[in-house]
Amino acid sequence: MNTPARCKGSSKYGPWGQCSGESLQNTELEEETRRRLAEWANMGLSKKTWSSYKTSERMLAMCFKQKNRKLTLPLSRTDTLVFIEWLVSERNLKAASINSYLAGVRQLHISKGMDPPELRTELVKLIIKGRANADAITKRRKTAPVRLPITDKVLKLIKECIRQWDQPANMKLMVWAVCALAFAGSFRIGELLCRTEGSFDPDFDLLTEDVKILNDRETGKERIVVKLKCPKESKKGPETLVDVFQADNDICPVRALKKWRGRVKGTPGLPMFSGDDEKPLTGKKLNEILKKLLSPHFDMKLGSFTTHSFRAGVPSMLAASGASEEEVKASGRWSSRAYEAYLKKPRTTRLKVARKVATFL
Repeated sequence: MNTPARCKGSSKYGPWGQCSGESLQNTELEEETRRRLAEWANMGLSKKTWSSYKTSERMLAMCFKQKNRKLTLPLSRTDTLVFIEWLVSERNLKAASINSYLAGVRQLHISKGMDPPELRTELVKLIIKGRANADAITKRRKTAPVRLPITDKVLKLIKECIRQWDQPANMKLMVWAVCALAFAGSFRIGELLCRTEGSFDPDFDLLTEDVKILNDRETGKERIVVKLKCPKESKKGPETLVDVFQADNDICPVRALKKWRGRVKGTPGLPMFSGDDEKPLTGKKLNEILKKLLSPHFDMKLGSFTTHSFRAGVPSMLAASGASEEEVKASGRWSSRAYEAYLKKPRTTRLKVARKVATFL
């Protein structure tokens, strides 16, 4: 029996983490005050980030155990270099991972109530840059498949594959609505879909009431308004409204969404893209679907399509057409000075972009 997704409440930030009242023991504060401050400090980072930093702490302990060195905080410069060498030689980690672990070690000092030492000295920066250059050389020598953008032609193929897909009609219509919307709005798939099937967070995940279809007075057509409560480009700012405009073609996102919603009304308070069993469609599941549908038509050794390929589609088409940098960045809501101008009048700019995209189709 399928179980509907369970609402976790606000689960991205919370009083969990590495900070505790003990972190403030060296102060004259009362125990209850120290506890409250520690909880607020823990809410300074997401649960996922704290989990990553906890891994850094475990790796540091493992390194010093294998090296037969005593682990004491704050780390000395020698200890830091020993840790970096171990991460490369024993764990074969890339430069980005090393930087991530150093960030975790820095946070470990803070959570213990210590001022962190200078971990990224000029020598450490040079070592990590050297590792990054070595990583780049290795990557160029490999013939790994690249992630390809989903263009209008690929999207039309996806639509035909979905049409022939052996699944219930509601499932097919939902997947097509997600694909059409993700493409037209250059969305990050995490902005549309939940991470897991078993639970969702109403403070961050897209719910039924966060998506509306409205008549646009300027064009006389319809548009989809998507309310992003925590967009990546503005995590600390207000929620963002993203307009996706009706297109007069067979990959129109408005038409796709209306057709699905004509059969499945959706339940307020639940994730927008949920199946008949009320379990949300996830980015991982959509990746699996895309691979299954498209693998018979492409050599996946040369390139692959993932959910992130939707985000790259329209910007790639715009760039290829000679569109301005402002238009390309506005289409995906990337941060830049051009993006600041886009924030001032998002509907006007995205309408202009939508019209340009329509000329390709």
